[in-house]
Amino acid sequence: MANRAANVCRLVGRVLWALVPWVPITWRGAVALPLLALVYYAFAERKDQVVRSLTLSGLGLAAMMLVLVIGTSVWLRLRRQPSAAVPLGLEANVPLRTGYSLGHAAWNPLVKIDLAWQRPAGVAVQVVPAGGRFLEQVTASRRGVGAEIVRCFRVTDILGLTRFTVRRRAAQEVLIRPYRGPARRLPPLVQYVAGEQREHPEGRREGDLIEMRSYLPGDPLKLVLWKVYARTGRMLVRMPERAVRPCEKMLIYFVASPGDEAAAGIARAMLEGTEPGQNYLFAADGADSPTRSSREALDQLVRSAGAWSCGGLGLERFLGRCETAGAAACLLFVPSEPGPWLGRVAEQLARHRGSCRAIVGIDGFQLPPEDWSLRQLLVSRPASAGARPVDVSQVCQVLSRCGAEVWVIDRASGRSYRPTDLPAISVPRNGTSRIRT
Repeated sequence: MANRAANVCRLVGRVLWALVPWVPITWRGAVALPLLALVYYAFAERKDQVVRSLTLSGLGLAAMMLVLVIGTSVWLRLRRQPSAAVPLGLEANVPLRTGYSLGHAAWNPLVKIDLAWQRPAGVAVQVVPAGGRFLEQVTASRRGVGAEIVRCFRVTDILGLTRFTVRRRAAQEVLIRPYRGPARRLPPLVQYVAGEQREHPEGRREGDLIEMRSYLPGDPLKLVLWKVYARTGRMLVRMPERAVRPCEKMLIYFVASPGDEAAAGIARAMLEGTEPGQNYLFAADGADSPTRSSREALDQLVRSAGAWSCGGLGLERFLGRCETAGAAACLLFVPSEPGPWLGRVAEQLARHRGSCRAIVGIDGFQLPPEDWSLRQLLVSRPASAGARPVDVSQVCQVLSRCGAEVWVIDRASGRSYRPTDLPAISVPRNGTSRIRT
């Protein structure tokens, strides 16, 4: 019996908790309205007309606010929404006015309307006046893609007694591109492929005689390998090595994982800054196949925000499919936080035969915590944003041991560092943290 009673209590509690959002009364109204009703009935026998009038006025005002809040919520729920056939393009950390308006309800001085986005997540919303209307202005915190927009309207009266929440869905695709920042373009990776007019850069101009073939009529006798002929009876001649030529064709891969937003912005800057006709193959985690198109590459970069769980898993397949296309130089964009992806990428780089450059993207470095003091206890300061120097150093060390050329690029300032030139963080005696370069 005790277990049955406990289960019934839990069920009733869940039902009541589920009904809380549908109750249009705030905690302030839940305290004020019963108090007004209690005062009204307490003074009813004394026939105190002044107190009764005040309490009735308060109850009537609360009822009017409740009607206004519910009426405004119903209007927001049933009003016609504009058609949205064109995808909405945003850029992280950049405010954008979507053109959505709250309509005439925003002019009511007795109610307050708060607007927020439930999907896509991580989007801050503000209502700004413009041209006699109240328009929606959104700011995304990170890249991503969404198939719909779920807006949440929270209607509250000016006294804070009543409140109601309405949700509207709009079938509009949202593409949030990563913020580029002032990142500079790095020189391309140079590799050598078979050519016709240039010898190997490490040998003589006419080419080293390191290859051989069978003798043909007309070949100079000085190139004949007489020792081989005396030993085997085969007449072989020396021939120059095959010529090579420089090639800027690259393999570009983006590794998705927590802490990859800065690397995504730097990768976007590189993709949008490529010259027409530049030959490369790009792929990101979560993509089915590599692409040569900048537009498709940017789309893969945006959609990689949902591939955190498989960071680096597609690198082996990407290198295996693309090395047959004549490219061996690989450019990687990696997060600044170590994780399961780091071991997968290091394993593939150890097997890769071509040159590799790894770009570690950061948004500045975190400042070290200050010493405990009375001022720090009394004045709270926001946590320092940016990458942890310990995490960045660990990523650089692992990738460097695999033979990769590692660069650390600060998206916020556009500065680039080599692992040996990373800034050292120190705390001076005056208590203010600073970064020494």
